[in-house]
Formats: sequence, C-alpha cells, structure tokens
Amino acid sequence: MRFFYFIVLSVCFLTKSNLSISQTPLDGKTKSKLRKELKKMVELDQQYRKVIATHPANSDDLWGKQSVNDSLNKIQFVEIILKHGYPSKERIGSEFSVLLTLHFTNEIDFIELDTLFRKELHKSNLSATEYARWYDRCQINMKKSTFYGVYGKKEFCGEELLVINGHRKDIGLNSLDEKCQ
Repeated sequence: MRFFYFIVLSVCFLTKSNLSISQTPLDGKTKSKLRKELKKMVELDQQYRKVIATHPANSDDLWGKQSVNDSLNKIQFVEIILKHGYPSKERIGSEFSVLLTLHFTNEIDFIELDTLFRKELHKSNLSATEYARWYDRCQINMKKSTFYGVYGKKEFCGEELLVINGHRKDIGLNSLDEKCQ
C-alpha cells in the first residue's frame, strides 16, 4: 500500500514540477481555506491515535487505519504545498503544519518530502527552525545522528559541534554554544 502512495506522490511531483509556486503572500480567503483544510487533516491525524492512547490493547488494527489516514494526509499536504507553498504559521496564521509533519518522519516520508521541503525552505515559505526539527526527527526515527542538533543530546563538543554548526549556518540557524567541560 505504501508503494501505491509513493507512486501517487511521484506523479504529483512530475505533473506539477514545472509549475512555479507563487512567493507572494496569501490572501485572507486562501489563508482561511487552508486553515480549515489543515484543521480537518489534523482531526484525521488524531482520529485513531486518541483511541489507541486510551485503549492500547486494541491498537494493531487501529494503527493500520491510522497509517492510511497519515498517507492520505501526506498526499493532500503535498498538493497544498505544490499549489500554495508550504503552509507555515507565518504564512497562514496556524501551526497545523507542525502537527501534521510530526507524523511524516519515517524513512519513506523523508525520501519523498525532503527535496520539496528544502525548496520551500529556500523560498522562505518554511522556516529553518521548522525544517531542522522535521529533518532531525526523521534522522532519529531512521536511527541516524541528529544533523542540526535539534533533538538528541544537548551538548555537542569540538569537531562534532563545528559540523553541526556548519549545517545550521547553511540553512540560516544560529550556532549552538559549546557547553562541554
């Protein structure tokens, strides 16, 4: 089933890759429409997670259903980005995108979304902080080291700190301070 969603996302990218995404501010009507759409997506995102949290014994079947919801949300989220640009808090006045991307962090999600998110970062539609949080969460879920120093251990020293600060500088984040003894 994941393969099917990968194909759908690939088709979306291929068919819309030649379209330019407007970098002009969104009008009030579009912002309102996107907030409503994203709110429904967040409700879908939480539909089975709420039940699983309160009744973990029945969770296997529910996780399958939640996985379908997450896949549908990801497809819709990509469509929104391709049409309007990344729906960040700064652009639409809501943090729904942060809530949704928390569940787009496995290896397949990373492969499918990183190029698109990086483009949105460079267009200033996606903040460096939000991108770094998503990226590092993906890295941790893939059992890799944090790249921007957002998650994981909080003290980076020496060469490791230099590397992380180099990554942070590349996307416009402030450097982390060395706190090691």
